[in-house]
Order: sequence, then structure tokens, then C-alpha cells
Amino acid sequence: MPLKSAVSPAALRVIRVAFEDLERAVTPVDGREFENTTLQNVKKTALEIETRLAARQSLRNMRRLMPLFTGLEHYSKAMEVLCNGTPFLPWIWAPIKLILLVSSDYVDAFDTVITHYSRIAESLTRFDFLNNAFNNNAEFQNVLAVFYSDILRFHKEAYKFVRRSSEFNHFMGAPSRRMSAYLTRASGWHLFFDTSWGRFRRRFDDILANLKAHEDLLDKTANAINIAEARDQRAAIEQRRKEQLEEVAKQEKSKASQQYWEIVAWLKVDQTDQSLILDCITEEALKHPGGCDWILKIDNMKSWMRDRPDTPFLWLQGNPGSGKSVLAAQIVGFLQAAHHSLVISHFCTYSYASSTRYDLILRSLLLQLIEGNQDLVAYVHRLKETELANRSVTSQALEKLIQIIGGAVSQSPGETKYVHIVLDGLDECEEEKQGRLIGLLERLASTTGSSNGATCKVLLLSRASGFLKKRFRKKATISLTEEKPHLEGAIRLYAGHRLGSLRQRLFPMGISDADIKDMAATIAQKADGMFLWARLVLGYISKNMFYRKDEILDAVQTLPRELGDFYRKILTQIRGNFDARSTERLKSIFGWIAFAKRPLKMFEFQSALAFSSGDFDVAEVVPSYLFSMCAPLIEERRDSTFSFIHVSVKDYLQGEEGGHMVSETAASYEHALTSVTCLVSGLDVFGPGSSDHERNLRVLKGLHAFHVYANEYWLDHLLAVGASDRGFDHSSELYSLMSQLSSKLDPLKRSNPEKRPLREAGALDAQLLCLKSLAGLYDSGRSTLEARLAKSLNKCATDQDCNDGSVDLRGTLATYQSTIQSLLARRDFPGVSMEDLERFKKSHRTSAYTCRLGACARATVGFENDTLRTEHERSHVQRLYCEHPGCQYPAFVSTRALRNHLNQYHDEGSQVKPKKTIRAPKVTGVQNHLQAPQIQQQQQQQ
Repeated sequence: MPLKSAVSPAALRVIRVAFEDLERAVTPVDGREFENTTLQNVKKTALEIETRLAARQSLRNMRRLMPLFTGLEHYSKAMEVLCNGTPFLPWIWAPIKLILLVSSDYVDAFDTVITHYSRIAESLTRFDFLNNAFNNNAEFQNVLAVFYSDILRFHKEAYKFVRRSSEFNHFMGAPSRRMSAYLTRASGWHLFFDTSWGRFRRRFDDILANLKAHEDLLDKTANAINIAEARDQRAAIEQRRKEQLEEVAKQEKSKASQQYWEIVAWLKVDQTDQSLILDCITEEALKHPGGCDWILKIDNMKSWMRDRPDTPFLWLQGNPGSGKSVLAAQIVGFLQAAHHSLVISHFCTYSYASSTRYDLILRSLLLQLIEGNQDLVAYVHRLKETELANRSVTSQALEKLIQIIGGAVSQSPGETKYVHIVLDGLDECEEEKQGRLIGLLERLASTTGSSNGATCKVLLLSRASGFLKKRFRKKATISLTEEKPHLEGAIRLYAGHRLGSLRQRLFPMGISDADIKDMAATIAQKADGMFLWARLVLGYISKNMFYRKDEILDAVQTLPRELGDFYRKILTQIRGNFDARSTERLKSIFGWIAFAKRPLKMFEFQSALAFSSGDFDVAEVVPSYLFSMCAPLIEERRDSTFSFIHVSVKDYLQGEEGGHMVSETAASYEHALTSVTCLVSGLDVFGPGSSDHERNLRVLKGLHAFHVYANEYWLDHLLAVGASDRGFDHSSELYSLMSQLSSKLDPLKRSNPEKRPLREAGALDAQLLCLKSLAGLYDSGRSTLEARLAKSLNKCATDQDCNDGSVDLRGTLATYQSTIQSLLARRDFPGVSMEDLERFKKSHRTSAYTCRLGACARATVGFENDTLRTEHERSHVQRLYCEHPGCQYPAFVSTRALRNHLNQYHDEGSQVKPKKTIRAPKVTGVQNHLQAPQIQQQQQQQ
């Protein structure tokens, strides 16, 4: 009886690792299919596909694969010793059947797959005559195992490639009537193949190079001339393989990162807004930890947080001030710390208008869905560069794209990826937008599932409005009004921490730790689940003067329990000794906080209040102590911006209960007046006739700190006034200032001819109808809208492309910023103390380096230095990279330049398909500033 063939343990380990790696990548259904697939099944399938393609008049020569099948047959015989008693052997050929079936739906991809598979055959020809001689040799078995590993790695990449592509095709579904045709045409196999092939080709070529290297190793092993040398060569090849894998991964990561930031710039999303909102929400919670742990013990929440398909949609509702946003932030933190799922969050708040805009919410969700996923980043980037290159991105397009992406977040077909989406403050959006957003999230939660590799679970947090109650009556719900015991315990813990920090003030009055504990319990009981009420009471205790213990205890017992009553008490206390002028100034501060286009930093706020009088010759900014007089209804954040302590303060001040102390109409008028006054002053101060010393001194004082905001939003405020019932009163101070500004701009406008009209000119003119009588303002407004429109079309406007009114306003801004930059470099300035100069540098630095590309979100919130700004602006410029593996050539400015490069260096020019609908953008202005060095280098080498 023959002895059982010896098996190399090292070879078996390599085979098992490769098998398990591929097994994890495929779906269980496909894995079971592989186990029962024979090589003859694969051959038969290939011929059937050839017949089917011929019937579609797309005949492909499948005989190209016959050498591969022959080589696999010889190789499988050599592998029988190693694979005896294991399921490993069929996986050498079984994936080919599925890959051919799926890829045959798209001929270009099919040809590519066949070509690369046929190249494997070249490395398998030796096994026919080497098997009988060396099948029991351990070194020979080690080489067999390495071949097995390479072949299965090739299968894995090919499987992921075709499965991911087919998933995109599946998730597109039937064309939607509400969806623009361009997105439907751009999706599915064709776009995903074009998008991803460059990355996958690098991986395939690397694997094939390893197989080629292993041919030499196989020959050396077979010759058995120097076993030690063969081992050394195998180790060297393995090291080379490892280094190549790391290099390919590094290149792919770098390119995906670049593409991601280009997408961020294209979508015009300022991600810092959400970071600031989250920081503000969590700041207080981090000081007093432990108050949110109870929410994790609620059954519905536990079910929603688990990586299981149950409870896909959950609504958490509660009264204003009950701590919903803090709970949302803590839930996001818990999920992120677990690292089990993709966590997506968005917080809506009145403080940041961008956070409640429907289209920006969609953009935020889309960016978070694709971040870190190279395939999805490449897919969206391809859309940006092709079908959406010359179109504005509509909300309908974003909705459809989010649905597609949401179902394809899993990076492995065999893996179920869970996505937890947390959206807080839904009630702060318009009701119509609430309905659309809920509908989209419901579709995401219902259409995804384990069968397609992705499961989305949605958590919405909001107040309980009638509309939302009706919409969510059949959804899983957590009502904070029903969780008051938990809330009371959390508030007691919070109050205990806050009162404990006041021990040094309380102990001299005879208040012991036991008294503090009792006070915390009383506050928690009276708060009735309202964290905000407890916070106000504790703030009242910490800010007021008390002589005796009983005064503090009485304050806790007698303060109003209703928020409205509490706000009235605080407001009465603030206004106690105010005259009429002070009351109006208080309203002004509240109006800016409630209705500004973005939160103002303190130095901007001081400048804005100075210009709000309509005097453009002001000599001093308002003092900073004014803001402390508005406490505790407002608070200063860590970034030096101001907000109300809670959104309910804004509601109170706007409502009847608060005497309509602020109104959006009145605020719009004041903000328009302030912006126009600031611009008129800027045209004088930063014009050619002003002295440098006077200009520098005014800037150092912070008088023009509001200029960046005014330059960006003046038109929005004017149009809001023009569209109101009040309209423009020609006898008003505002209209007088508008006329002055228009007269300064009008002569400059007439000095140059009108540039080419845009196809959207009619829509622009309709928006500006209320400014028609003021030619300078009208033309500058039109230029502003054109610049924003051009930005949304992925075009970079230049100074020469805009009319002169806009150039003058931008030129004034540029002079203001260059003045700041020169002052940042100064070590001293006559008449200004060192402390004031350093304070100026700290506060104004970001105002000097704002993005220069129109309506970018960073056009008013700048950067610390010019290097960071320039790096950001690069993402606005279209760049084409060579996809050839290892090519380090800089970006190209046109398809033609890329084609010439490929023809010259890679002999692949025919693979570049020129765009059919748009011309490569002219490199001027900011584009030229960013790309000129690369263009010169390309011209010299070509």
C-alpha cells in the first residue's frame, strides 16, 4: 500500500489563509456555489456566454481562455496533494464562472476581465511536466501555495470589481420621473467600470507581476540546484509583494483623499459648521459626565444601536430643553467608539442657517456616506467630472444619489455593513422639507438590507409637533416625557456637579454637602425633565449675590417653573434700568444672534453694531461689555461667536409672550443697513485716495472687521428687504445709503463693456428686479449672482470675467485683506500697544485668508495662513491624473494633455476618452495661480 504523500505545513498555512480571505469576501450564496463548481462547468459557461454574446451581435472569442483552463487543470493536479480532504481546490476555478457571467452584461468590462485572466495562463504552463517529479517536495509545495495565494487574490479583486459594479447597477433601479435623466444615464456598470478600473488595474498588474516572478522561483526550485537560493528568492519575492501592496494601497488612499476634498469643494459644504455645533453641544456634557448613560438601557434604543436589522427607524421626541441634542451627541459618540458601523450625523440649529437648509443636509449626508470608501469616492468624483460637470446639483439628484450610495457602502460583497444615521433638530427645518427628508430616510431604512450588503438605521430627534406625531404614529418611539425618572436622575447628577463646583462660596453660608445633595434633588424634581430649566436655575444661583443660606434655598423654591416665565424674569432683570436706547440696542444684539447669515465672532459683532447706526465715518467699535449684559440669555462659544442658550429663547423673543421683541423683518432691514454702510465706508477707506497710516489704524481698531461678512451677504439682506411687505422706502436712511453705494459703483461699471451673457440671465434679472433703479447696485448684484452660479457649475470666475462693479467690491475686500496681512507681519505699530496688536493678530488672522472662489463656504470663514488657503483652493480646480501604476506626473489641465502624456510615456493614449459635452476650462485667474508651475513643466516635457 503506497505511503500517504507528505504535506508541507507552511504551504498548507498559506493556502488556508488565502482561502479564508477570499471566503470572507464573497457572499455565502456565492461561496456555496463555488464548492460545487467543476472546471468543466466553467468551460461550459464560457462557451454559453460566447453564444449569447454572438446573438447580441457582440461576439467575443472565448477560446482565449482555453490556455487558462488547461493550465488550471495541470495546476489542480499538482495541488491535489495539498488540498486533499479540504474544500480549497474548487476555488481555483469556480470564481471565474461567476465573474464571467456578471461581467458579460457590459462588453468593455468583459473584454478587460478576459484579457487579464488569459494572462494567468502564461504562469501555469510548467505544472504539466513538473508535477510528477516534485509533487512530494516541500519546497515545490511552498511554491504551489504561493501560486494559489496569488490566483485567489486575483479572484478576490475581480470578484469585488464585478460585484461592486453590478451592485451599483442594481441600486439604480428603474428611472425615476422626479430624477434628472443625467444621473440615470451616468450610473450602473458603465460609469462604475470607468471609475474604478484604474484602481483595480494596478492591483491586477501587481498580482500578475508576482505570478511572473514566481515562474522564475518555480524554475529554480525545479532545478534544485540551490535550495537555499530558492528559499532566499521566495523570501525576496514575498517582501517585494508586501512592499508593492503597501505602495498600491498608499497611492489609492492618497488619490481617494484628493478626490474626496475635490467633492467637498464641489458640493460647497463647510464641514466646520457641524464640528462647531457638536463641540457646543458636548462642551457642557463633558464637564459633567454620566448624565446620558441611561438612554443606552432603553429597549428601543438598545435594539436600534445593535448591528441587526430590527428597529431600522426610531424617533426620539421631547419638549424644548429636555436635552435631546446632548443625547444625540452622546449616542453618536457611543457608536463611534464601538467602531462597528458607519456613523453619520447631522445637527440642525437656528444658529447656523446652513444646518437647516435641505440641500445642505443632503450634501452633508452624502459626504459622510462616501468618506473613507475609495470606490464610492471615485464614483461620485466621476459624476462630478462627467455628467454633473456643467450642471447644478439639484436636491432630486442628491436624493437619488444618496439612495444609490446608501445601498452600496459595504466594501465587500460578503459583508453586511451597518449605517447608523442620527439627525437632531428636525423640527427646526421647514415642515415641507421635514416631509421630504423623512421620506428619503424611510426609503434608506426600508430598501437596504442584509441581502445587498448594507443596512441603514435611522434615529431622528425633535420636538413633538402635530405633523411629526402623525407621520411617526407607526414608528418605534422614545418619548422623553415618559422617561422622567431617568431624566430626573440625570438632572440630579448634573446639578450636584454644578453645585459642588460652588462649594467655596456655599460653605461659608453654612451649606453642607448634605444640603448640596438636597438642593440637587429639589432642582431635579422641580425641573420636571427640563435640563434647560435646571441650567437656568444653577446659572441664577452662580450669578446672583446671596448673604444667607435661606436666600439660596428660597431661590430654588420660588423661581418660575415655566420656561416662558423664567425668560420673562431674566429679561426683566436685564432691562431693569435700561432707557429706550439701551432697550433698542439689546434688541439689535438679539436680532443679530437670531437672524445673521452665520454666527458673528465678537470682533465682527463689535464692528457690525458700530455700523448699524448708518454712520460710515465711525471712529470706534462698541465695547465688549455689552454682551455680558445680555447674559444669561446669550452665551459666548469657544470660537468667540454668540448664541442663545437655547433655541426656545429665540422662539420666546419672537412670540407674543416675549412681546415680539425681535422680528425677522426688522432684523433684515438693520442687517441690510449695516452691510451697505460698511461697504460704503470700505470703498472710501480702502480706495486709492486714503492714507496708509489711517487705513492701518482703522483696521487695527477692528472698525472694518464686519467687512468680510458684508461683502458676502449684502445682496442677500437687500433682497430680503426688497421682497418684504415693507419694501424699499425711497425716503429711508437705507435707501439713501444704497444710492450712495450705487453711485460709487456705477461709473466704474460704465468704464468697461458688458461681458458675455449667461443663459441664466433671465432668472438673475428677475431676482434683482427690486434693485433695477440703482444701476451700480443692480450690476454688482448681478455679478455676485453670476459668480455664485459659476461656482455651482464648477467654473472658476476671474476678475476679468466679472463686471467692474463686482471687481470693485472684490478689489476692496482684497485691499482690506492685504492690509491685515501686512499688519500680521508687524512687530509694533505707532500708537498701538503690544497687547492690542497681539489681540488683533489672534482675532483677525482668519479674515485675511478667506477662499477667493465666489460662493465657497469658506469665503467668509477663512484659514490661519495662506498655505492652508492655497491648499484648499486647489480642490476647486479641475485636475486630471495619469492612472498608470507608479506614474508620479503632476496633474494635467486638459484631456488632450493627458492623452499626449500617455502616448509619449505609456503608449496608452487611445484609452483616454475625450469629453463630448464640455471644453476644458480656461486656466486664468485663481486657476492660473494654482496650476501655472505644473503647466510649464508639462509644456517643457511635451
